[in-house]
Formats: sequence, structure tokens, C-alpha cells
Amino acid sequence: MDFRVLLPIVFVCFMTAPLSAEPIAASKPQFESRSESEQRAIDVLHEWNAENLTCTSLRGDFQRIWYDDIFQVQEHSKGQFGYLGPRHGFWRSRPPEQNPNVASLKKNSDGKPYTYKLTESGELRFQKTRWVCINEETKSYLEWIYANQPKQQSSWGLFDFLYDMAADWPSPFLPGVPNQERFDGLLKRCHFKVVKETETHIRISGKPQSREDAANYSEFKLYLEKRPWRLRGTQYIHPGGNQSTVYCFSNIETNPSEWDEPILTGYLNQADHPVIARRPEPVLQKSGEERAN
Repeated sequence: MDFRVLLPIVFVCFMTAPLSAEPIAASKPQFESRSESEQRAIDVLHEWNAENLTCTSLRGDFQRIWYDDIFQVQEHSKGQFGYLGPRHGFWRSRPPEQNPNVASLKKNSDGKPYTYKLTESGELRFQKTRWVCINEETKSYLEWIYANQPKQQSSWGLFDFLYDMAADWPSPFLPGVPNQERFDGLLKRCHFKVVKETETHIRISGKPQSREDAANYSEFKLYLEKRPWRLRGTQYIHPGGNQSTVYCFSNIETNPSEWDEPILTGYLNQADHPVIARRPEPVLQKSGEERAN
């Protein structure tokens, strides 16, 4: 389906019942007592997963809309993405060929449309041992080297983000469910329910029940097509509830051939040396005698 057709459909489905940023619940991680809506959502997600057990990688097109409700700004981009594994993939985006019609922009409480902001062209590349952020406008890049050390129990905030950033970070839910381990974890750690269901589509909302997931988004919605199950769009409400991102997917290819990585010859490396994405070592308290010396 063409983006020009798919995007308005998904946009309307998400925006007609906007999410609110409610506090993270302290319990019910295993859904011991589920409502009919909750059970239906879980059943659908299991059915969708069962139809895609042979999918381990994919690539396709996406269209993205980002909203800032504080400054009342929205930004559009389109591009391609690919996923071969948690540390092997890419997201390449650029501005759309045409600016959106003013009438299609999100409105504030006074009916005034948001300001449209032109996005920059860019690319995220996950290359097994490193991830690279490429800026096409300035012909420069910044890279982070993955540190092969086990994840520890303590949290280091930004360092956790840099260390754990994976190829499906922009949208943890992807068509085809290629990251089975992450999908299973989200089913256990999130609370799901059906928002609306028709003969052809279903909209499922979810809330993270763990601090790890809540650090990335406070709520999300999945827009699935029936017969067979196909993920057409996702919406993520960012922590704080003042920003959100919508992704619309199309032209999905499952289990594609491995692609060529970009050649960065002539691009400026923004760091003299690549930054190692590892957690800082804990500072040990010195004894009084050691401090005196």
C-alpha cells in the first residue's frame, strides 16, 4: 500500500484516541487477572507472532511523524530500515518530497495547527561491533564502539542507553517480529489492552511495567491488519508525555539478503577516537590513611 494512502489511515486511528501519560503501575506484570480486553490483546499478539516464526530479519520503508506538544511542533520524515540482528541494521531517513497540507497538521486546543519543521537527512547504522550516526547534511559521523561486557544489575542512565542501543531501538515493535527475544520480554513486562477492533484492523495499547522500558516510552499503540496479521503502524509516547512518534511501515521484505554498508571516505569523524560505550567503573571510597597520603 502506498504511503499516501497508508499514512492518513494510521494517523487517524492513532490520533482519534490519543494516549495520555499515566503513572507506571507498580504491579500486575504477569496479568494474573485479565479483563476481556487485556486477554484479547495478548491473544492477538501471540497469533501475530505465530504467523511470523520464520522471520528473523527484514527490511522495508517507513514514514515517521514526531510531535512536540510543548512547543507545538511536528516533524515528518521518510526512509528505509533494515534488521538482521540486535546489533546489525540501519535506519535511513530524509525529508518528504512535499510538505504536508496545513489542514492535516495536528491542532492545539485553540484549533491552531502545529508548526511544521523540516527534518534533516540522516542515518543510523548498527554494524555488529559499533553503531554509527551519519549526518548527510554536514557529511560527518559519530561512532560508538560496543563494549563486550555483561550487563550489570545497576543502572547508569545515559551509559545504559548507549551500551544497550540496538537496531530496533527506534521502534521495538517491528513487522514480522524479527527480534523474538525482545518481543517475548515485552509481552511479560508490559500491560496490553484492545483500544478498538473492526473486521479488518485492531488497535492495541500498551504500558511498560518496568523502569527499563519506561525510560524509553511511557505508552505505545500498535495498529495491526487482520487476515493475515500485519503490523501497519506504531505510536510511542515518550517519557513525560509531551512528545510522541508515529511510524508507518510498508513494502516489507522478510529475511532479505545482507546489504552493503556505507562507505564513509571523505566524511568527517566528529571524534578523534571512537567513544567506547561502556559503563563507568564504580568509585571506591578511600580510607582515612589513604586520603592523608
